This record gives sequence, C-alpha cells and structure tokens, in this order.
Amino acid sequence: MNLTLNEIFGQTSLLSPLGFFVRATIVYFGLVFFIRILGKTLLGRFSVVTFALAITIGSIAALPLAAPDSSVLVALVQIAVLTVLTIVVQTLALRSVTFRKWVFGGPLVLVENGHILEDNLAAARFNVDNLLSKLREKNVPDIGDVEFAIIEPTGEFSVIKKSQKEPVRNKDLKIATPYRGLPLILVHNGQIDRENLSRAGKDEVWLFNQLEQKGITRLQDVLLASLNTSGDLYVDYIQPRTPNL
Repeated sequence: MNLTLNEIFGQTSLLSPLGFFVRATIVYFGLVFFIRILGKTLLGRFSVVTFALAITIGSIAALPLAAPDSSVLVALVQIAVLTVLTIVVQTLALRSVTFRKWVFGGPLVLVENGHILEDNLAAARFNVDNLLSKLREKNVPDIGDVEFAIIEPTGEFSVIKKSQKEPVRNKDLKIATPYRGLPLILVHNGQIDRENLSRAGKDEVWLFNQLEQKGITRLQDVLLASLNTSGDLYVDYIQPRTPNL
C-alpha cells in the first residue's frame, strides 16, 4: 500500500491503517521532541498555565489522528509555536519577579501565626471547612499549631508549624548522626551498573564475592543490589515463577 505525502502530512478524507500508523508515529516522536525541549515544565507539578498548555498540546496532537482531514504538519507547527512561546515566557519569568507573578501567580497565605486570613481565604475560594480538611491531611488537626498555611502557585497546600510544635530533632539534642546519602544501584534485573560500581570504588570481583557470601551464584538471580553509604549491600532476589495449576 503506497502512501502519499498528503496522506501522511496533509489533509485526506480517508486514512488507511498504514497512514494512521505513520501519522501516529510522527506525532508521537514530535511530542517527545518538543517535551524534551520544554524540559520538566510539563512533568512536574502543574500550575494553571502549564496545565492549560499540556491540555492544548495534547488536543492539537490528537487532532490529526482523530480527524483525517486535519494536517499533521500544521499540528506540529502549532506545537512548535507553543513550545517557543513557553520558552520565552519561562526566560522572562526567570528574569522578572513581577512578570513571573503575573503569569504564574504567587503563594497565598491562608493562615498566619494561628489566625485565618479571611480575605485570602475568600480569594482562594476556600471556606473554613476546606481549610481544616487540608490541615488534617497534613496531620495538623489544631489550627493553633500553624505558623503559616499557604496555597502554592501549583495549587499545592503547604503547612509550616510553629517552632515549639515541631518534633524534637537530633540536632536539637546535639546528637551526632552519620551522613545518609543515596544508595548506589550496582545490579538491576541481573545487569551490573559498572558506572555505579566504579563510583563506589568497587570492582566485579568484590561484587561476586559479596553475592557468594549471600548464597547467590548466578547474577541473573539478582533483582536488585544496592550499596548504601555505610557500606552495607542490600540484595533482593528474582522470585522463581511457579506454573499455574
């Protein structure tokens, strides 16, 4: 089955299965390309602006697949324009606090020093029941324990408790604690991560010796092996599959 450029990129009254496959492939990799350009803007917590942007880009990308008479090329150009505009807005927002607040908004304080700010509560379209519910979700049932309760630009609800209501920390008791960093993954699904192994200052001989001490003779049996900052090796095994009876 031959495909014309018009069927792939342009407008057509009927889209064949092969044409749909090719269009879907182009749209998919086009989306991947533009999302990679945008970085983590569309992957993190959504603000109102990024939420609307994600919905718009998704709708534009779906149109050439749902409606054959829509052009893939036009859709890609529209997504490209939105991507460029997003980068411009992000750049301006980084350089100007005023512009950033105008576009993305700013945090809104609902509770300050245990007192509800009624005007801000109304601006956030919250009532007292909503506020108390959000506080309970943060394990703060007593509003008198709250120093600040804030609605973030992403819509997230943040709570800062009064210092005297915070739990005692090791630092407060002057108790020295060892450094706790991220463990290094040395083996994943039976495959050695040689970069992490080198970063840990170990080699494969050391790794196999450690696995043998744990009764493991085959690397393929290791689901996960990680080394923490204390030098302890954690190993999880691939569970043998039993046949269904």
